[in-house]
Amino acid sequence: MDEEVRQLVKSWEARANRETDVFSRFIFYYFCFNAIVANISDKESDAEMISWICTNENSIQRRFSQLVNLAGNSYFSQRLETLKNLTPIQSNRRNRPARCINDIHNFTEVVGAIYYVRCNLFHGAKSPRKIRDHKLVKVCADILQKLIPAGNELW
Repeated sequence: MDEEVRQLVKSWEARANRETDVFSRFIFYYFCFNAIVANISDKESDAEMISWICTNENSIQRRFSQLVNLAGNSYFSQRLETLKNLTPIQSNRRNRPARCINDIHNFTEVVGAIYYVRCNLFHGAKSPRKIRDHKLVKVCADILQKLIPAGNELW
């Protein structure tokens, strides 16, 4: 990964770690995730990046598998179960199917759900005043935090 991008991701991760506002935390973690995925996939659009990361073996998929399969990492699995229990996630766009997680080990389902939360938040369809929205954004931030450690050799 380009050193400038690595430093930028580290600064966003540090900012996310300092944030007390759940929505701001999620946004900074998503910035990290998006920059990493853009760099490793070399794709232009968010949809292309998400499709690529779900269909091509990569460092984030491997990290996800390690975390979800780690016997002593119940925190990560608990966060995934919480997200699963909050699905289906409706799109704020018409004619798009809701996202569900049927299996917490399914990387594509998890990333798809997080991406819908991102899209809904960025396009004005998530509110801190709604308890369910707050829970969704918080759990997605928690998951992203574990997937994108900036100092990691994964990228």
